[in-house]
Amino acid sequence: TGTKGKSTTSSLICHILKLSLDDVILLGNIGRPAFNCLEHLTGSTVIVDELSSHQLEYITKSPHISVLLNIYQEHLDAYASYHDYQLAKMNITKYQQEDDFIIYNDDDPLIEKNLRDLNLKRNFQKYSFTKKVENGCYISKGHIVYTVSGNDQIIYHLSSKRKLKGDHNVMNIMAAIIACKIIGIQNDAIVEGISSFRGLEHRLEFAGRTQGIDFYNDSIATIPEATIEAVKAIQNVDTLILGGFDRGIDYSGLARFLAASSVRNFIFTGEAGSRIKHEMEKTALPIQKFFVIRKFDEFIEPALKYTRAGDVCLLSPAAASYDEFVNFEMRGKKFKEIIHENTGTDQPNS
Repeated sequence: TGTKGKSTTSSLICHILKLSLDDVILLGNIGRPAFNCLEHLTGSTVIVDELSSHQLEYITKSPHISVLLNIYQEHLDAYASYHDYQLAKMNITKYQQEDDFIIYNDDDPLIEKNLRDLNLKRNFQKYSFTKKVENGCYISKGHIVYTVSGNDQIIYHLSSKRKLKGDHNVMNIMAAIIACKIIGIQNDAIVEGISSFRGLEHRLEFAGRTQGIDFYNDSIATIPEATIEAVKAIQNVDTLILGGFDRGIDYSGLARFLAASSVRNFIFTGEAGSRIKHEMEKTALPIQKFFVIRKFDEFIEPALKYTRAGDVCLLSPAAASYDEFVNFEMRGKKFKEIIHENTGTDQPNS
């Protein structure tokens, strides 16, 4: 868990583990509800579970290996105070046993404060961008170093080519390294996993930024349940692109959810979009705006005009793509191409 970086880190851990282990599954806040995956789990399944503060708030059991990335001011409208939000995050370690592992960001003062306040005994594994740690990961002379009781191993050269750019992703990589080392993954497999990780295309995929607006591609969402999970997972969705090929799906539940959400702008395409719009008109709030487009590529004009700077425009259609595209992959690629062509934004994962 963490205010930022949950999806990247959980996906990276899962990617690395799958290079060495046969039975690994990624679920949780990434868009795969845990209860929907029960039939795929066995006693030997290694589960990578992305957890939001809301999912953590009422748990009574913590994981054997927990990762706490950071705590920033977020979701304050959902909690009585900022402190209550922090306590929800800390539940990821609260119910652990003394021999369980907590991996955490040693550069985050709020995490340190909360751990001190809880006075827990754990197998603490720290990572830091700024200082050496006793157990965990730190940066030294351009390398990520993993250390246990002062025994150092150079794991990864920061000059190596990788898709995850920026210092914040170096922190995510260090957290992933520690988790994989605890499980027993060899260094070569960890390095290979970091180098080959590309993220999840068309699934809550960051597609570019322009005019202060973040664009996300969730073209894989072809049913209402997937769209609901995407809106929950991505913060600050201000504009949502919906619709496509109409397969006769019941959209009443989706319409009620969206009408009660904080999303202000809705762009509808295709026959499915027309039906979703019709359902939403029954319960929509006065502040919510509807835009109907004739072709998919017309989404860009209302998206740029009406999405607030600092917020998100999300493609999560809740419908198949067959009216204009061969499959959802082609729709997602077109989405990214249009953003690039109209804004000059570089295309991530291209």
